[in-house]
Amino acid sequence: MVKKQRRAVVQNIIKNLLDSEIPEIQAMAKKLADQIKKLEEHSFKLQDYVTQIENLATEEASAMVESRISEILKDLDTALGELKQRSKKAAIASPEITAPPKKAEAVEKIEREEREVEEQEDESIVPRPGLRPEAYSTPEGYIIKKSRH
Repeated sequence: MVKKQRRAVVQNIIKNLLDSEIPEIQAMAKKLADQIKKLEEHSFKLQDYVTQIENLATEEASAMVESRISEILKDLDTALGELKQRSKKAAIASPEITAPPKKAEAVEKIEREEREVEEQEDESIVPRPGLRPEAYSTPEGYIIKKSRH
């Protein structure tokens, strides 16, 4: 909005200068009007360049993501192939023995158990004897305020 107001002011000044009877002022006003037109053209070109650069950046980013996804898929394929070979070898060697869980799976299991314990602790908040909580929240998220009798 500020740019449009400035543009209107400048155009008004140029119009007043063009209406002047002095030929030097009219010539200078024409030069200013031409320069303003050139600047506006350059501004539009710059805006086009900015949009082109943004488009190129998004295309490059998506291309990088696609290449990264293809690398991950290749890695997954090789890992699955290795797992199949290992499972075939393990089945042939000893069908009764199962592979120990991976560290990541064990860590996830421990974290899951900790979250469950925390959720249970949150749900079962018990006030200490002698203290009456004025408000507490239910597992559904409702806040219940106790009234004093």
